[in-house]
This record gives sequence, C-alpha cells and structure tokens, in this order.
Amino acid sequence: MLAIIQHNFTGIDGLTVSQRPQPHLTAEGVLIAMETLPVVPSDWHKETNPHATAEQAAQLPRVIGIGGVGTVIAVGQHRDQ
Repeated sequence: MLAIIQHNFTGIDGLTVSQRPQPHLTAEGVLIAMETLPVVPSDWHKETNPHATAEQAAQLPRVIGIGGVGTVIAVGQHRDQ
C-alpha cells in the first residue's frame, strides 16, 4: 500500500511517501482499498504539534489520514459479511 508517513512534527517537511505491506486482516477487521484519502485539518495539527492528540497516533513514525472513501475488499470472520 502507498502511505504518507509522518516522521517528526515539522509539518509537511516531516512527511514522506513510502510503500508498505498490505495490513493483515484480523478477525474483527475490514480491509478497504482506498480511492480517496484526504489530508484534513486534524492531520495538519498532528503534523506540527505532538500534543494535538491524546491518542497513540502521536507516536512516530505513523501513517497519517483518518478518513477516506474506498471499496471493502475483505472482512474478518467476526464481521457481518
């Protein structure tokens, strides 16, 4: 999968694009082939401020992006098919 990776809190200069392995589908998971993944204001805040989130998402490096549009290609065995 193609991913935008945040390495530090210097804004756009701290981002790189890299190829990552496809995530492993868990029993409760959903695998989605993304068509559109916008970078939204909450992503901008997290790019420049390590305190912008109380989530573990502040741990770097991390894949950015919290929303998007795509097609479900697989669901885990504990999900409604």
